[in-house]
Amino acid sequence: MSNENNNKYINAMGLMSGTSCDGIDLSVINTDGISVKSIIKNDAYNYTDDEQKVIKSVYGGNPDPDLLKKATDIITSAHCDIIERFLSNSKEKVDVIGFHGQTTHHQPQNKITMQIGDAEFIANKFKIPVVYDFRQNDIKNGGNGAPLIPVYHQAIANTKKLNNVCFLNLGGVANITICDNDDLIAFDTGPANCLIDDYCQNVIGIRYDKGGKIAKKGVVSTKIVDEFLQHNFFKMPFPKSLDRDEFAIDFNGDEWSKLSHNDALATLNRISAESFNVAINQLSKKPQQVIVCGGGSHNINMMNIIREISDIETTQISKIGFENDYIESQGFAFLAVRYLNNLESSFAMTTGVNQPTIAGKIFKPS
Repeated sequence: MSNENNNKYINAMGLMSGTSCDGIDLSVINTDGISVKSIIKNDAYNYTDDEQKVIKSVYGGNPDPDLLKKATDIITSAHCDIIERFLSNSKEKVDVIGFHGQTTHHQPQNKITMQIGDAEFIANKFKIPVVYDFRQNDIKNGGNGAPLIPVYHQAIANTKKLNNVCFLNLGGVANITICDNDDLIAFDTGPANCLIDDYCQNVIGIRYDKGGKIAKKGVVSTKIVDEFLQHNFFKMPFPKSLDRDEFAIDFNGDEWSKLSHNDALATLNRISAESFNVAINQLSKKPQQVIVCGGGSHNINMMNIIREISDIETTQISKIGFENDYIESQGFAFLAVRYLNNLESSFAMTTGVNQPTIAGKIFKPS
C-alpha cells in the first residue's frame, strides 16, 4: 500500500449499523483517505425495540418481501434522521457520505452479501454524494467482503506510530487487524456480542448485560465452550469471514436450558474470549499489544477474560485518543474518501481478494 498522496483533505461522514442492531453510529472526519487530520463529530441513534424487531426479522437468506421493504424504510428513515440532526446543528460542510446500510445476510462462500437501505434517496435528500455497497466488489474479486475497516486501523496505527499491534473489534461478530510495519492481516474471529445479546433479549428479556455484570456472577460450562470451539470455522485458515447466524444457538436446548442466566452468560462471554484466543494462536507472530474497540469493549468481564487467557497487553482504543464506539463509522467515512481517490481498501490478507480492490459504488445527487 502506497502512502504517496496528492489528494485534498475533505469532510466525510460515515454511518454504520452493525450486526448487533442496536442503532446507528455517525462520524464526520477530515481525511484524504490515507491519514486523518481530525475527528469532527461522533453521534449515535438508538433503534426502538419495535424497529430492532423488524430489522432482525429480515436477517437470513429468504426474508418476507413486505417485511424487507418495511425494514429498508426503517433503516433509510433512521439514517436520514441522524444525518439531519448533524447538518442542522453544525456549520461544517459534508463533502461525501459513506453509507454502509444494514447487513441482513452475509455468506461469502456462496458469493452473497446483502445490505439494506436506500443510498440514492439519501444522496438526493441531502444533495451530497453517497458511497455505498462497500462489500460487493470484494466478493466479486474472490474476497469475503469483510472485514473492511483494517485499512482504517492501519491509518490509526501509522498516526500513533504503533507497530506489531492487534486491533480487536468487538461488535456483533469479532474481527482482528494485525498492523506490523506495512503488513496488514485481518479476519473475523467468531462471535463477540451477538450470542450474548441474543440470550439477554430472547431468554432474560433485557437488551444486554451491561458491563458483563450478570456473566461475572456465573460459572462457565467448560464442556459447552469446548464443544463450541470444535466448529469448523475455527480450523479454517485466515483470512475468513462469517455471518452472525453462523453460530446461532437454540437456548431452549437441553444443555442451555439447564444453566442459570448467570452461568449461561458466563459461558457465552468465555466463548467469545476463547474465539479470539484461537485466532491469536493462528498467527505466526504474537502482537505486542491488543487495542480493543466496539461495543464489547465496555464489557469489563469479557475484557478481563481476554487479558487473562491471551497474556498480551490489552487496552481500550480510547486510551490512544479514539472513541471506542465509533471506529467503524469513522472507517466508512475513510473508505468513502478512498473510493473517491481510487485507493484500494481490501487486500489479499484482509479479505482474501485475488487483487487489491476499491470498495464501494457511488450515487451522485440528481
